[in-house]
Amino acid sequence: LGVGLRQSKCILDHDPGESALVRFGQRVKGTDEGNGWISVQFKPIRANLNHVLMDGMKHVFPASPDHNERFRECLWKAIQVECLCAANGCTSPDINRLTAWLEEGVSFSDQQAWLGLNDGKDKITPLEALGRSAGDPMLFLDSVLLLVRFGDFPGAGGSTTQEVIEVALQRTPTEEHARLLWVNAWKAAAANRLTWTLANADLFFDGILEQALDVALYANLEGRDVEEARRRTAVNQANDRAIATPI
Repeated sequence: LGVGLRQSKCILDHDPGESALVRFGQRVKGTDEGNGWISVQFKPIRANLNHVLMDGMKHVFPASPDHNERFRECLWKAIQVECLCAANGCTSPDINRLTAWLEEGVSFSDQQAWLGLNDGKDKITPLEALGRSAGDPMLFLDSVLLLVRFGDFPGAGGSTTQEVIEVALQRTPTEEHARLLWVNAWKAAAANRLTWTLANADLFFDGILEQALDVALYANLEGRDVEEARRRTAVNQANDRAIATPI
């Protein structure tokens, strides 16, 4: 797949029409209400995602200034769909396809952790889908490890009922080595989220940094990002108190 995609950048024509990837992507809906947290209407296309991905990439004009971002968005959407379908069906994602798409995404960015460039734009990230699935964690372990390595984390908004990372850390595999891998992966996801939030908090709602810090502390993280988040959170709280205090 990777070679084909790199070659395709030179030969694809611009098509202003709506791509299949966009059409299918618009069918993804998520809520925080019980078992209805996700509705996936495109299960039949899961086996044909490579074709749908290529169809989506045809609609990106290679000479446009934002073509790298748009190529990444196409890849991200394919990864999201694969993980949504796997999570909804309690089956393992196709690790070979995920690996190919994730490695391809590096060529359209300046870093390996490129998934973090897209997270926060959509609420249901690939990791969020897997973390909130009722399926056995062992079904998702390899995919979770892979996604975290490429910078993924549950979306900036999280769940209004309980944070996805907290849910995942409470549902660990029973086998000891697998449990250690699972816990470390979700700790890394919490670190990814905190790093991203420190860089982007000003673009989102008040309290987003406090939420990311709470999750990081729940995951027992330490280090420079945690200390910076504590400092900024303390400043924000002091400012809020000053505003609330009548003169």
